[in-house]
Amino acid sequence: MKIRNAARAILIAGLTFSSFALLAQPFSTGFRAPIEVAFTNQGNLIVAEAGSGPNTGRISLVDRTSGTRRTLIDGLPSGLFREGTSSQPSGPSGLALQGSTLYVTIGGGDSVLPGGPPGTQLPNPNLASPILSSLLSIRTSLTLDLTRGEFTMTVGHHTTLKNGDAVTLTNSANEQLTVALVVDFPDFIAEPRPDLPTNVRLANPFGVAANGQTLYVVDASLNRIFEVDATHGTFTTFSIFGSIVNPLAPMGPPMIDAVPTSVRIRGNELLVTTLTGFPFPQGSAEVRSINRSTGVQSSLITGLTSAIDVHPLGAAPTSSLLALEFSANLLAGQPGRLKLVSPGSAAVVLADGLITATGLAVDQRSGEVFVTHLGPGIITRVNVGALIPRANPSSVIPVIASAPGAFGSRFTTSAQISNPYPFPISGRIVFHSQASTAEPSDPGVDYVLGPFATQSFSDLVGATGGSGLGTADVIAAVGNAPVVVTRIVDIGSPGMPEVQIPQVSISSALTAGTSGTLVTPRDASTSRLNVGIRVLGEPVTMTITLHDGNGAELETVTRTFGANYFVQQPAAELLGSAVGSNQSIVFSIEAGSAIVYGATTGNNGQGMALQIASPVNLQD
Repeated sequence: MKIRNAARAILIAGLTFSSFALLAQPFSTGFRAPIEVAFTNQGNLIVAEAGSGPNTGRISLVDRTSGTRRTLIDGLPSGLFREGTSSQPSGPSGLALQGSTLYVTIGGGDSVLPGGPPGTQLPNPNLASPILSSLLSIRTSLTLDLTRGEFTMTVGHHTTLKNGDAVTLTNSANEQLTVALVVDFPDFIAEPRPDLPTNVRLANPFGVAANGQTLYVVDASLNRIFEVDATHGTFTTFSIFGSIVNPLAPMGPPMIDAVPTSVRIRGNELLVTTLTGFPFPQGSAEVRSINRSTGVQSSLITGLTSAIDVHPLGAAPTSSLLALEFSANLLAGQPGRLKLVSPGSAAVVLADGLITATGLAVDQRSGEVFVTHLGPGIITRVNVGALIPRANPSSVIPVIASAPGAFGSRFTTSAQISNPYPFPISGRIVFHSQASTAEPSDPGVDYVLGPFATQSFSDLVGATGGSGLGTADVIAAVGNAPVVVTRIVDIGSPGMPEVQIPQVSISSALTAGTSGTLVTPRDASTSRLNVGIRVLGEPVTMTITLHDGNGAELETVTRTFGANYFVQQPAAELLGSAVGSNQSIVFSIEAGSAIVYGATTGNNGQGMALQIASPVNLQD
């Protein structure tokens, strides 16, 4: 963080926050000054740790199914920044995973020493590492979710990187990890003062966001964003944060630093949080938007205090976001907060009592937020699924049932779920009832599966705690969706006919500009057709057209269904007219997205079939 002001802030926090109870529940412990947390490609956690002394910086991996921590790499550059008689670790800070490459920012460490006059700094001739204030890339021979880790760097490795060569490490399992120096930023810039002409200001890279080979690094001490070309290892200053008026003057100087602390990409903009410098006035921190094409800054969310991280909850410029505050009042030693904020709306506190909160990772599918805490050295987990917009599930089981049907039928649903990965996975299957909108409180069943393990449910609906007819979301937390084999059996009919229900990926849904087709029974006098519609996200509007066997149009209606809604009804009821044999029903989507299926059942109980309306692009 920004030295002088922001470093002092963390020291104050570490001394005074001990009197507050931590309201969020610890999820994982044993970290060395954790600064940032991110997800692996499979949904586990990566944590950047500033360390506990010279060159004790570390990157940890956390199993999200158990909270168990393991070391990916130890011995990363770090140093103890000194101010007065106090010191704090400064090392690995920001994280960005781009494909299989992990980018890590390294803070300024002990690159400066206190100068003679108060608030001054001088270059340190004896650095802990030659590559403080830098950006590193890390690649492993196995994916992060599979690697055993336990790689260790030495200062000799740091020197190799400084000289322009990559370092390849080998662990006890004969796995390899390669570290490269992407950019070696200056450790400080000259900032002469009348009382100390040799005064300098420490650089302190504190966060990074990646968009392909273009990276954006926020420096919390120099109050600027660097744009990095990772291919060529070059950087330029992209945006500078000017000083702001101190509303508490004469307490503190008349102007204070903005102190940018984190950077995220949302569409064509960067979202950057500001902490502000001493005396850390309440309500003066904000989230700023920076146009990536022009570099122009604008205030997006104001009225925050000691903002330390931000996470957008959608791609639209008007979408809400989560903002993390390091403290609600730093000078009073108050803990931090997690807020839901929207442009033009009052912020809503989702969690408070967060001691020295520094970073967050948000999973909108599960509604979980993971927060790093500098002082206690822990990660907490906060479930805010009922309060934030939910992302689409990993996949959908279009229909499941534990309910009576027509002509004496009685339907029940069994399922098998299997882990196709060589690492543990976890998640939840959530049941949404017929003729209702999906809600965060809908019943569900959690799953945790070891590598290639399989679990079965004789009554999937009952296992979720639901009843009747509905649809099911497969919400993967770790890994992608498991393989799900689902069968509906008519136990009330002779021979107990069954039908397998396909697991449908979100990419197979009908979307605006596409159409899908269902085919009516071969003999409509002996079989009945029900149509199910599961809306994904925003409301869906569709035109439904019935064609005879020769393609002639028989009936056309337009229907709108609400957000995250599910309904199954007879095809004739949906169309408002009877359907015959060997006809087709075309669903043309005008707005929104939905999964549409047709369930055919023999009136004599001798057979069932299910079809999914696959998308056809109307523009082709």
